[in-house]
Amino acid sequence: MRVAIIGAGIGGLTLGLALRHFGHECTIHEQSAALREVGAGITLWPNATRLLFTLGLQDGLDAIAVEPVAQKLMHCETGEVLHAFPRAQATRAAYGAPLYQLHRRDLHDLLVAAIEARLPGSLQLGREAVGLENAGSGARVRFADGSQVEADLVVGCDGIRSRVREQLFGREQIQAGDVRRRG
Repeated sequence: MRVAIIGAGIGGLTLGLALRHFGHECTIHEQSAALREVGAGITLWPNATRLLFTLGLQDGLDAIAVEPVAQKLMHCETGEVLHAFPRAQATRAAYGAPLYQLHRRDLHDLLVAAIEARLPGSLQLGREAVGLENAGSGARVRFADGSQVEADLVVGCDGIRSRVREQLFGREQIQAGDVRRRG
């Protein structure tokens, strides 16, 4: 199967690696001319780390992440510890994979390096999706630069203001944590 992924964030890159792992062809199209993933810390729970390990990223994650020993809930005014949850070995024993904490940029960089190693040339920058239409038994994506690509499947991983979602369902208005369809 040929898959076109729109968006090269953590979700799009992980999907690309998973598709390749299961033998599918894919290209990842990112509207930005350069990858500049920003953000702060991120917690990867065992279901996520298990998947990333399956995709061959365990050594990379071990090098960039920390495994917290405990998690504490504290009173916001007094600092009193209300409850402490054991993590690290307890999490591994219960779920078969670790809970990791790391910087979002480090995870993004790890995923980009894996894509470049396993799917050379599949990450295409400066490709702003502006149109999506049926094409035979698949779909065609048109880009702002006039180029287009056909695939058996198109997946929108292009964020909260998704052009893919807009093409399929119309424009949505985002209000204070709420998504509402606009006319």
